[in-house]
Amino acid sequence: MQDAEKNQNKKNKKKQKNKTNKKNSSTVPLHQRRTEIHFGDPAATTTREQRSATRGCESPLHLCCEGKPYNPQRDTCCKTDGNSTGNLTVGLSERMSQCCGETAYNPLNEICCGLKVTPKPSHDPECCGEGSYDKSEKICCSGKLLVKLSPDHKCCYGKLYDSSIENCCQNVCPKIQMKINNSKVCVKNLTCDDNTPAPVELRSNSSAGNHDNETIESDKEECKAGNEKEVYNKKNNFQCCGLHYFNPTLWSCKNGKLSPL
Repeated sequence: MQDAEKNQNKKNKKKQKNKTNKKNSSTVPLHQRRTEIHFGDPAATTTREQRSATRGCESPLHLCCEGKPYNPQRDTCCKTDGNSTGNLTVGLSERMSQCCGETAYNPLNEICCGLKVTPKPSHDPECCGEGSYDKSEKICCSGKLLVKLSPDHKCCYGKLYDSSIENCCQNVCPKIQMKINNSKVCVKNLTCDDNTPAPVELRSNSSAGNHDNETIESDKEECKAGNEKEVYNKKNNFQCCGLHYFNPTLWSCKNGKLSPL
């Protein structure tokens, strides 16, 4: 009989305890209640940006730029070795940006050249110094932009050459030599350099240093390409194509580019 009373008393105490806990839980303010975190539930988790905004930048785990919290979903922070606090670019998220030094840019429409952001001139641009260019139209040659006359034109020591009919030669002179039977071997090796003056017969007696005032003899033909020029002995029906003087029965010229007939 006593055992039955003890068991009944235990049940009554347990019920009373459950009622007390339930009552206390309902009276605790929402902001003081402990919430269980379920990973993968956006409503239940707190983002790093929100924590940073509420707690400041005292912790290295928080996302901060220029000493203050920022949201990488809206803005971009670019840091360099000389600026560990970063430089904030507003209005461009880190997902859509890249850093050019301390400046954020959109690589879809812009390009970073020499730590300078410039608009893209085409879908496949390249840099030449701090500027950008369309490599289908121009060539960056020794830091200078030159008009690309054809897909075969390339850079050779600051000058354009037609790789289909010319060779770019290293450690010899002249640097650009005509191919012989399509060989890539440079056969000439003259004693000259880039500062060698033009032959005396091609210079005017009155203005030796001014190429614009040069007089060309009547039996000579001058072919030009940009600031360069070549002088040939004149031949019947021969024509200029850039710097080349060609026989039109063997070659055709289009936009400064020679093609065999």
